[in-house]
Amino acid sequence: MGRYPVRTFGVAIAVMAAASGAVAMASDATAASAGTDCGAVRERTGSTAPVIVLTGDVDCATVLQVAAGYINRTPDPDGGTLQLATIDGWQCSVPLVAGRSHADSYLECDLGSNSFKIGE
Repeated sequence: MGRYPVRTFGVAIAVMAAASGAVAMASDATAASAGTDCGAVRERTGSTAPVIVLTGDVDCATVLQVAAGYINRTPDPDGGTLQLATIDGWQCSVPLVAGRSHADSYLECDLGSNSFKIGE
């Protein structure tokens, strides 16, 4: 399994999600506030998506690992259109975003007052 480091904020940390074969790239392991770009996650298909903090203060390494687990999981047929899943306690889904079609929405994960999005 290879690593795909991404240079952000001058430091690159590769986080491997071994069970899924996912790769998550982080720039920092400290608390990040709303608007922070934590790096990117790579899907099994090879495409990448940015991971951006929406609310609260989160650890970028943690949310990148959760994001990689969510996008590379085997979808649950009971997850419905919203693709609901719980990853390490985070509630993840494809939310209905005002002004966007469901197909053009980003992915979102929430835990208490903390949330992040995958994609733009």
